[in-house]
Amino acid sequence: MKLDRDLIRNLLLEMEAQEDDSSLNEKQLHEFSDKNEINFKQLVYTIEKLNEANYINANVNYASNEVYWINVNSITYEGHQFLDNIRDKDIWEKTKNKLSSLASVSIPIINQVATAIIKEQLGL
Repeated sequence: MKLDRDLIRNLLLEMEAQEDDSSLNEKQLHEFSDKNEINFKQLVYTIEKLNEANYINANVNYASNEVYWINVNSITYEGHQFLDNIRDKDIWEKTKNKLSSLASVSIPIINQVATAIIKEQLGL
């Protein structure tokens, strides 16, 4: 399964938009999946990878090869830094455009490209 760059950004933005904290329970994740027309398995995969990369704190438990319980607890400091770099829609579109010739890139590379675009716009 491939990581979807837009899904990563949209999920982090959704988490940040929560009023009390950045957590999302299973019901909210299903609603997010339905609203964005995303396969729930793709969403779970993205959550697991963002957790492994230390961008979010999440728990996913399985029973009989199916998600038994899932909770996304918070965005980490590293996750907030990444989100700050890709939050602006113009920066995000320029980042995706710059990466469009590549079949696949890692999240740190996406972050580096967004950072370079921001620095360029600031004249640094």
